[in-house]
This record gives sequence, structure tokens and C-alpha cells, in this order.
Amino acid sequence: MLLLLITAHSFLMNGYYSSHRYLTVATYFSSIRNQLDPELFKNSIYIQAVNRNNLRIGLFYDALPFILQYIDLETFALIHTAAALFFMLAGIYALALALTRSRPVAFIATLLYTTQLNNWTLGSPAPYLNFFHHGLPYTYALIVWSMFFFFRARYATALLLTGISYNFHPMCTLFLLCAYAFYWLLNHRLFSLKLTLLCILAFMVPAVPGFIKTLGHIGAGGHGELWLEGVRWVAGYTCNPSTWSIKQFIHAGLFLLLSGASLFAFPNKSVRRNVMIFWGAVAVMCLAGTVFADNYPIPFIIKLSLWRSTFIYLYLAIIFIAWGCFYFGRRSPIHALLAFCICTLLTGYLAYIPQIYLALLLPAAAYALLADRRSGYQWPHAVVPGTAVALLYLAVITRIPESPGFLMIMATALLAIIISFSTILPKRLTPLPWICALIVFNASVLTSQGGPNIYYHGRLQGRMDPWAEIQFAARELSHKDDLFIVPPLCNDFYHYSQRAVLGDWAEGSTLLYLDNQFTAEWFERMRDLGWTQSHNAREGFNSLTTEAIMNVGQKYNARFIVTEKPKEFSLPKIHENSRFILYSLSVNENP
Repeated sequence: MLLLLITAHSFLMNGYYSSHRYLTVATYFSSIRNQLDPELFKNSIYIQAVNRNNLRIGLFYDALPFILQYIDLETFALIHTAAALFFMLAGIYALALALTRSRPVAFIATLLYTTQLNNWTLGSPAPYLNFFHHGLPYTYALIVWSMFFFFRARYATALLLTGISYNFHPMCTLFLLCAYAFYWLLNHRLFSLKLTLLCILAFMVPAVPGFIKTLGHIGAGGHGELWLEGVRWVAGYTCNPSTWSIKQFIHAGLFLLLSGASLFAFPNKSVRRNVMIFWGAVAVMCLAGTVFADNYPIPFIIKLSLWRSTFIYLYLAIIFIAWGCFYFGRRSPIHALLAFCICTLLTGYLAYIPQIYLALLLPAAAYALLADRRSGYQWPHAVVPGTAVALLYLAVITRIPESPGFLMIMATALLAIIISFSTILPKRLTPLPWICALIVFNASVLTSQGGPNIYYHGRLQGRMDPWAEIQFAARELSHKDDLFIVPPLCNDFYHYSQRAVLGDWAEGSTLLYLDNQFTAEWFERMRDLGWTQSHNAREGFNSLTTEAIMNVGQKYNARFIVTEKPKEFSLPKIHENSRFILYSLSVNENP
């Protein structure tokens, strides 16, 4: 029952979206809709390339046509996301319990599973799946449960689940297989030949359907200088460390130090060693993903997106951070406040508190975890944690004018008081302050932001998204075969309009797995739209004149164009709202 409550907490606090400005969510909706109705997106070079390259190899796509006969696509996506979230949280709970033997730690670990995890590492592994995304909700849950059985030495069962996972997302499953292979290399004496063969068989048998579909995709995909340039432009966030910002490295480094200190303080040497083997495997994959992407580019290695293997590290990291916070949080009320502050900061629910503030708490957390290992340690334990909490308090207070509301500050202060009393209650009553605190915290956050961020049928918190509204209008005012020009950074127009676009960054990001033909066509279109350098997409499009955009429309036989205000063209407006304008393009048919 408590896991159901935590699932509801996670779903409401992290939100749900079927369209997102910075993610490639609706690109998958468009290929699914084309699968259901081949008449849709006939003029989309993206959909043509997906079909030509057999890109959708997960069995998930084979089942959808039957499922969607009875339920709306977006409704199914929302329901199945919530269900997958429950099994994911149950897996994290089971894995944490297997590693730490502590139920409170297991529950804290589930609370640390949030969308913010993607901002605490590099390679954009999307470890929290609150969107409908090519089978990963199944793969990640199966991977976590597979690790649970693996750490309990039930290796055949672990490989069986990995084989099933391969049918939904082969690439991420291969990351886990690499970690298992790394473990086997360092512990091969523990595996008899019979057990090794049994594990291989346990993986191979359920993975056969996925292997068959993978064979149909082998050899597809691009290569060459233009393709490499495209990867750096629109997929570098997961492939090319040279394109990442210093800020990303700092945030990831802080999280790594915290998780490393927590693991180092963990008393079970056998568990520490096994986890380090898995982290070592991830490190090797990331090293290969760096050398063979930035230094000596090899297309096959680049397509593997080896930096996305960091999700394995993250799932284990939150477990040991949870253990560390629980370990020192029981010492005194001020330690409990420190643990609360760390957990709150990691979740990202208080969006006005920057991630960099973890640097204020990290030294105190490391001190609380490691200092008492020294013999003769007599320092008052509360001095360093108290100083860290005070510094964080002062830093947050300075940002009150920027915060979404004073209510959140007051509720957080009340929450801190509740937490501080958890250390003086009888053990059997210890969970009560935490449950009360969670309720208070959720209520304050959701109230301050106007409710849960659930994006459903174009509405968010009851209000129609202007981007969705312009799409619905475009659908009403056009035919299935019409082609639209949209600003390259305004992705997902095809979600509700169900119309093909000339191209956008989200479709372009998939060139990582598509062929040279798509890459060349996409680059030509983007350059026609003013996107001539990796970071000038918006400026380039907004600099286009009316004559230039009409020439683009004539070249590709596009009938409509959308601009984001304040950009305007001297063309007939057929619909507009607070943020976007829809124009009609008078172009001649191509000969």
C-alpha cells in the first residue's frame, strides 16, 4: 500500500507530458500514428526514413495496433506510464532492500527517483520515465528487477529478465549485459561452466524475437562527415562530451562525490565491491563513448550512445545516498535536517533552489559519513551539519523574491521542524513525522505551482497550451497531405496537428540512427530555414524575410507556416493566439 502512495506522490510531483519542448517525445507518437494510419505524414521525410531504416524494432510497436483499437493513444500512454512507474518503484525498493537490508532506506530511495536525476549525470540517460518513450518504461523496470536478482546471486533469473528486456530496448539492455560481463570477468571462478551456459541460454531464448528484428536494422544508419556534424548539432547531448557545458560537469561531479562518499561509508565490503564493479563497467563504457565519439569517431560506437549507460550508476547511486542520509540522519535533529535538505535538493521539487547549492551540503555530508571512522573522534557531531544547513538557509532566503511563493518557504520550514523531531520519538513512531512531512511538502509544492503538471490532450493544469491550440487549429484548416513550416526549435507540431512538418530539431536528433539520405535532406531544409550553425536555429529562422520564407515554401510545396511571436511575416494570417501565428502560403505547385 505504501508503494502505491509513493507512486501517486511520484506521478503527481514529477508530472506527465506527451509533448515537451526539450525532449523527443511526440516524434514517437507520430511514427505510431503513421503505423495506425499510413495516410498520415506521407510528406514527412522523418517518417519515411524511420520506415526505410526499420528503426522501430521494439516489440512494443508490434502490440500497439491491437491495443489502440480500444483506447486513445494518449490515454493509453498516461495509464501505462503510471503502471510502469509503480513497477519501477517496486524494483528500486526491492533492489535497495537487497543491498542495504533496510526498509526505511528502500523507501527513501524510491523518493529520490525523480525527473531531476537526468540533471545529476551526463549523457542524458532519461532514468525517470514519465513520458511515453519507445519501450523504455518496460526495459528500465526489467533492468532494475534483473539487478535485484543478480545481487541476490540468482543469475539465471537475472539474465532471463534481461533477455525479455532486450525485446523492448536492445541498446539499454546491452549496457546491462556489459556490466554483467565485466562482473563475470572479475569473478569467473564463482561461475561454473554449467552456470555460465545456463545464464547465456536464459538470456538468448527470450531475446530471440528482438534479435530477429535487430537483424533487419543492422547496416542501417548514416556515417560520414555530414552525419557526424548532425550528431554534434542535435544529438551531442548524449554522444559528444565536448559539447557539454561546465555547469553540467559540476552538477554531475557533486552528485558523484556524494554517492561515492555514501558507498565508501557503507559497512558491507562485499556489496561495496560488487557495486564498484558495476560502476567501473559504466566508467569503461563512458570512456569508450568519449574516445570514439570526440577523438576518433567511429559511427557504430557513436550510435550506441554509451554515455547513456549512466542510468545503471544512477539507480545504484540513489540507493546508497538514501542509506547515507538515513545513516547519519538518526544522530541528532540537526543531522536529520541535513539529510532532509540533501534529499529535497536532489529531487528538484523546489525549482528555485539551484543544483549548485549541493556544494554547500556536500562537505558536511561527507564529514558526517566519514569523520567518525577516525579513532578517538570526539567532536560535537552537530557543528558541521548545522553550519551547512545554516548556509543553505541563508542562500535560499536570498532567493525568496524569485521563488514561486512564500507559501513554499513557510511549508518547508514547517517540514524541517517536523523532521527534526523524528529522532526523539520512539522507533515505532519514527515514520509518522516523515509521512506528515511528505504530505505537507507535496501540498505546498503542488499548491504553489497551481497543481500537478499533467499534460494531457494539449491541456496543462486545466489550461490549453498555446502550442497545442495552434496545432488543433492547423488540423482543422488543412488536409492530411499538407506540409507545414515551423520554427526549427518548436518541436512536436505533428503531435496534435497530425500534419507533416518541413523538419525540426527533434526529428533531426534521430539522424543518429537514420541514413545519410535523411541527414542530407534534413540539413538542406534546416539551412533553408536559416539554421546554418549549431547554435543559431532561433536567430537564423527569425532573420528570414517574407520573400525568403515564400521561396522555401515554393521549393518544398509547403502550404502553411507557423511563427512564434514576436516574429511575423507579411503573409495572410488564418489563426493566431497569445504566442503563435498560423499563416497561409500562396505557392505554386512544383512541376
